[in-house]
Amino acid sequence: MKQKGKGKSIRWGIVVLLLVPVVYIGVQLALILFGQVNRSYDTQTAVLYEMADTLSCQGYVSLSETDITYDGTGVLGYIAQDGERVSAGTAVAQQFSDAQQASAYQQIQMLNEEIELVEKSQTVSSVTVNVDALLKQTKTGIYEILADVQSGNYMDVPDAREEILTAQNRLLINTGAVSDFSQRIQDLTAQRDAISVENPSSIMANTAGYFVSAQDSTKCVYTGEELSAMSPVEFAQACQQPLEENDSNVAGKIITDYEWRYFALVDAKQAAKFVEGKSVQISFPGVSDNSFPAEVISVTVDEANNAAKVELSCDYINEDVVMLEKESALITFQVYEGLRVDAAARRVSEGEDYVYIKRGNTAQKRYIDVIFEDQNYILVSPDSEDTSEKTYLKMFDEVITDAGSLSEDKVLL
Repeated sequence: MKQKGKGKSIRWGIVVLLLVPVVYIGVQLALILFGQVNRSYDTQTAVLYEMADTLSCQGYVSLSETDITYDGTGVLGYIAQDGERVSAGTAVAQQFSDAQQASAYQQIQMLNEEIELVEKSQTVSSVTVNVDALLKQTKTGIYEILADVQSGNYMDVPDAREEILTAQNRLLINTGAVSDFSQRIQDLTAQRDAISVENPSSIMANTAGYFVSAQDSTKCVYTGEELSAMSPVEFAQACQQPLEENDSNVAGKIITDYEWRYFALVDAKQAAKFVEGKSVQISFPGVSDNSFPAEVISVTVDEANNAAKVELSCDYINEDVVMLEKESALITFQVYEGLRVDAAARRVSEGEDYVYIKRGNTAQKRYIDVIFEDQNYILVSPDSEDTSEKTYLKMFDEVITDAGSLSEDKVLL
């Protein structure tokens, strides 16, 4: 009888062990069906992030500028680069009778540069150098050209090209492929001398300042004084006017002062963000990645027409700014740093903000102090200290972003 009872106990133990997972699954299903377990959720790790309080607007760049005029005939070849600082009397362009003469002159210049480069390569190649170093120099030059072309920085391409050609010429000498470049220099010189070209006339800067070519700029339709005198409605109408090409007798411009102004068109509500005397950052996303410090000079608001004109002043100039006339700008008022959270995760109860995080397989409430927000994200303080009643969100917490109904200690599948 004892053996039989013992066997019966073992069988019941096995049955109980088998029932444990079945019961567990049943409980989980019941919790799901009755809303005690969240069946789907997405999480986002809370990490430090920067968000900027910005405003996009349309407006005019006002520069202190003077035109460089000529008779308007022939074809121009520019010597000075946009944004280059020049003195009065400096040659900024050359005037040719036609495009053929301009092209011939350009060919001569390129051949002269090639001759100079080959002569330089021959001189430095008299010293034996490491072949691997020359191959590395060639590779570096190729990468620089690719990067310049990709970024649109074509001004640095000639320097990278010179680096490549110099390395290649030195390789030819040091590997014994050629003994010298005498024949190459003779051939290039013969090509140059065979080109017939007239001497171009030079166009000079009429004053000192920053040069910009006529082809890379537009006509100044409104002076800074005219823009400053406009009402918000008049300025809004001015912003609707199309850009105009420079007159046919204008070869370029000289920007005589590094200080410039930007007149921005915003609506009356947005104007409240601008405070006279305060500093902001201004950038032109369609033109450059650079951002410039500026000061708010004046704010003119027309509540009846929901329009405002804001005047900003900046004392930093570069080759991008000198080419601008009417341009869209991005104004940055302040940059904030904190823990970035998806706006959909934010919850509010009794005037307090909080989110739920995933901890283990349960949802846990975490309070947040919001320091900035936009339509998609909120930025919360990473330094909020816990109290006996409140636990705050911390870096690397897994925030539940879109989980429907949640509550403290709710089980998550």
